[in-house]
Amino acid sequence: MVYFQNKFINWTNCKYFIDPDGYLYLIGGEQKGKITCEKAALDKLEFQMFDLPSLNEIFQNNENFKEFRGANLLPQVLTKKEYQNSLILNKQINEETKYPNFFIFGSETNRFILKLKLNAKEVKSKKVPENLALFSYQGLIKLQNKTENYFLTGGITDDIQKPQKICQIYDAKKNSVEKLPDMPEPRWAAQLLQKDHFIYVIGGRLNGVEDSYITNTCLRFDLQLKEWVKIANMNKKRSLSCVKIINDKIIIAGGINENGLRLQSFEVYNEKFNVWEMMGLELYQGLEASQMIEIKQQESHMLLFLGGRTDQGDQIQVQGLDIKNGFDISIPVQAGNMQIERRCHKILNLNNNSYLIFGGSIFRNYSVEYLVYDEKKKQLINSKKLNKFIEQFNKQFIDVMKLPISDIQKFSIS
Repeated sequence: MVYFQNKFINWTNCKYFIDPDGYLYLIGGEQKGKITCEKAALDKLEFQMFDLPSLNEIFQNNENFKEFRGANLLPQVLTKKEYQNSLILNKQINEETKYPNFFIFGSETNRFILKLKLNAKEVKSKKVPENLALFSYQGLIKLQNKTENYFLTGGITDDIQKPQKICQIYDAKKNSVEKLPDMPEPRWAAQLLQKDHFIYVIGGRLNGVEDSYITNTCLRFDLQLKEWVKIANMNKKRSLSCVKIINDKIIIAGGINENGLRLQSFEVYNEKFNVWEMMGLELYQGLEASQMIEIKQQESHMLLFLGGRTDQGDQIQVQGLDIKNGFDISIPVQAGNMQIERRCHKILNLNNNSYLIFGGSIFRNYSVEYLVYDEKKKQLINSKKLNKFIEQFNKQFIDVMKLPISDIQKFSIS
């Protein structure tokens, strides 16, 4: 006969599991307001109360927990060593989440890698591997599902004479470089994004600074097969445009074309039929060298464009479109201002609709700002939360490296 310590619980709906040391655990039953656990050695089956203080705290403080009856249980039994290792791993994961890492990569003559730990307010220089090719206006993207792996391709020499087609993956943790097949053709100032296991390289320039070198050609790199494929051309030649995956579709907006015309139009890539299609929405005016962000809320779905250059010059405004009712019924919005006019600036998307903006002004060195989206006002608001980090970054960039922050426009950041 087996007796339980707690005689007031109906254990018929309890959960149980057996650990590697030969103990049977019973959890739950139909007692309200408390989760009870008893354990017994299988060779004796003498049950003892087993305290679950943290679980009961959750149970008592959450009104959604009425009782443990019928709940599912997936036990994970760890040895003491495994448990200690899991604590260390969880601490590392929490630190990575709390202190995200970003990197700024230099160029051909200014070879550097800066590691930015925002919440830790750290700016550190890393040793640059000799075989890492760095160029101005290089394509850079952080690979999905990889902690600190970066895909770099293309770019141009600092004298804006020789476009590049070299392609690499940089592992920041190992500080190592993996050489990949070159692009089929050199290009710079292109737009990069990753969708599934493909890297898309869209538009840009095939040679020097003349507008005649702007292209509508597009490439796709397969990360699994390690090979390049040419995909359909866009309808418009575009450089310095904005590209993003929205509703699982690749969208490109604005940019400058081969006639020096700043574009208002949008295109979407149809992967199934390998064709670019013009869309039924436009920017408020022709725009190049801007940055596009997406903010999704219950009552709105915003595409915001920060700064950039129009026919009236460099812009300070944050303009946008609300596409909550579809792309073809978009509503123009004015969503705040940055501190200064910017073009070719860099943007880091932090957590919770907050953004760090770098560079974009050739006349002002102190030009890093932190913007947070205010859901009530539907505006991007300047915040002083990261002022200490910004001060340290400016000091590292200007005083230590002797570089103007305006140079960020030709560097790569992710």
